Amino acid sequence: MFVMGIDLFSFRIKFINMSLPSKGLRKVEFDGLTYEWTIRKKPTYMQGVAGTGMKIAIQLKTDSDRSLLSVDLGFTRPDNWLQSHKTAVTPKHIVSIIDRALKAGWQSDRKKEPFKLELNFFEEFENY
Repeated sequence: MFVMGIDLFSFRIKFINMSLPSKGLRKVEFDGLTYEWTIRKKPTYMQGVAGTGMKIAIQLKTDSDRSLLSVDLGFTRPDNWLQSHKTAVTPKHIVSIIDRALKAGWQSDRKKEPFKLELNFFEEFENY
């Protein structure tokens, strides 16, 4: 339990005061704006042992103020150490997630604490 607290705390510190590092970001267009998104390349310890779900970080591509969207997909990472599986997150999924977050109150162009969104990926995207 203590390790999970440290993991969540370090995730919060990493993203509250900074934007995402530009290296390795993928871009997607939605409603005339460009958003950048990323999935951590390697699992954290808790993600590796399937203790926490796969997370995505999304932000508006701009030089001015912006807010981070932190999305918990509600399933384990495909590269977890206990039971690997094949699940792909595509730009089409990201556009749908951005749309849902904006409808839920995420203000991508305001500097605020990260907006957290929890999904059940398989229920949300069963028809994709």
